[in-house]
Amino acid sequence: MKKIILFYFAIILTNCISTKEEIKQYARGLECCFKVTNKTKNNRDFIFSGYNKNKKFIKFQIGQSWDMYKFVEPGDSIYKKVGETDIKLIKDDTTLVFKLMCHGEVIE
Repeated sequence: MKKIILFYFAIILTNCISTKEEIKQYARGLECCFKVTNKTKNNRDFIFSGYNKNKKFIKFQIGQSWDMYKFVEPGDSIYKKVGETDIKLIKDDTTLVFKLMCHGEVIE
């Protein structure tokens, strides 16, 4: 049993390390700017929805590489610029910046 668990852990760790550049490229391609009205999560992703400044409905689904779910509340704004890996959570009184992470390591 220990060998099986260790084997799966090695696959997950290797997969993350070997695809770090792919994760970074995917993250750099994302873009959004909207006010959050709802949030949900599944096993692997966070799903935020809301409306942009043109009142268009936005559904923004991201991996848990940005550990921001517990900080997001309805009324907050999420901003992600193309070419960057950071996501900004804009609250009434502060802005939080979330770095892209993989197994506790920041990916820039």
